[in-house]
Amino acid sequence: MAASFPHRSPETVNFFISYTATDALWAEWIAWELGRAGYTYRLQAEHFPPGSRFIQGMRQWLDRADHLLAILSPAYFEAPYTSLEINSAVAEDPLGLARRVIPVRVADCVMPALFRDLVYIDFVGKSEHAQRRALAAGVQAALLATPPAQRQVKTRPRWPGPDRAENTVDGVIPTRDTVQRDGPVRIQFIACDVNRGLDLKGQYAKIHATIAASRFGQQMLFHPEFDVNDTNLFAKLNGFHPHVVHVSGNQFGGDVLLPAADGGETVVSDAAFAGLLSSLGSALQLAIIDTCHSYACARRIAEVVPFAIGVDDLIYDVEATRFYDIFYQALGAGHSIADAHGQATAALRFQNVPASRIPQLVAKPDADASRTFLVGPQA
Repeated sequence: MAASFPHRSPETVNFFISYTATDALWAEWIAWELGRAGYTYRLQAEHFPPGSRFIQGMRQWLDRADHLLAILSPAYFEAPYTSLEINSAVAEDPLGLARRVIPVRVADCVMPALFRDLVYIDFVGKSEHAQRRALAAGVQAALLATPPAQRQVKTRPRWPGPDRAENTVDGVIPTRDTVQRDGPVRIQFIACDVNRGLDLKGQYAKIHATIAASRFGQQMLFHPEFDVNDTNLFAKLNGFHPHVVHVSGNQFGGDVLLPAADGGETVVSDAAFAGLLSSLGSALQLAIIDTCHSYACARRIAEVVPFAIGVDDLIYDVEATRFYDIFYQALGAGHSIADAHGQATAALRFQNVPASRIPQLVAKPDADASRTFLVGPQA
């Protein structure tokens, strides 16, 4: 099965990280996050060994990097080398059509006139969690179809920000007993049909009937998307503004396969998918990745969404249909997300399905699935 990525030279990287010595800790933290998300990069602290010529190396990797990721602070625009780096990159893409420069503001600073119209990823005033979300959302659109690579930082660096508890002011989703909403809970069924013989319309019809017959089914809106592709996925998610996203289809090494607008298929890495979901706002409570080998993807998504469900191994159509039929039946009866998952798990265990083929629930550290109800008498 071939992915639809363009050919990339092994000497090409996604990012050249531009920073001053003042912000070296920020550069290392950002490099770690980019690496664990599957992106490639060049960083002076890692890739410019003692004795090498900095100017020569800088020019080489500016030419070979798709994007210059500039870490902006008051020191950045005062340093001669970083000014040279960003000026060179802006000159190559003066209108920003190729998003050659992706700025990340880590401290309050006065932007020179030439750069004031650059849209930047803003870390100022945000917690570590919110900064991670901002970084993922900021880079995923530019690199949605970039193939994953092995991470390059071996030891996770300490977050350079101040030690403080995360709060709801800077974008962290709080735990709540009942999902806050106006109108019904919106559940978006994303059918990723890449012609592998799955009966996604049949699965939708089964779940739709289950929800309609449930006790609180009138509080749930189950909406299908059967013509989704890599071009219109963003518009469909933004238009529906879901509380639950249910992605049903096939996978490629644990990543999600999307139909391509040109008739082919696109592999979306778990990091890119998590970045996309993180940009949908705090309404999104649950992401279901209903494909084989999707547990790693669910774990990544649960870093930015309160709850996610994925399976570690293969899962057969009949097992997935049975699991989610019981899951939505329990949700519609007013049970918590944890109890609904428990009932669906028990249903497959009754049929002697191995644990590795049973979807698992993953939660953010600050989210409690046993106290989270999508519908019910108090919803």
